[in-house]
Amino acid sequence: MAETSDERRGRFRAKKKVRMTFEIQVLDGPEGAQLRREQARVIREVVEWVARQRSDPGSSSAPEPRNPR
Repeated sequence: MAETSDERRGRFRAKKKVRMTFEIQVLDGPEGAQLRREQARVIREVVEWVARQRSDPGSSSAPEPRNPR
């Protein structure tokens, strides 16, 4: 398993460092405008998907809240 539960915060921590590579390209003009629209659409879809996953009962990876005594 690549992640462990941090029960105090209900978050996950990676056991190993996460490595990422980003390639940045600058695009102007009509092609740049189209790319910005497409990126905004995709980001919106991802955010909506994450929100649905977190709001579905039983789908959260976070630990259940503890009852105060």
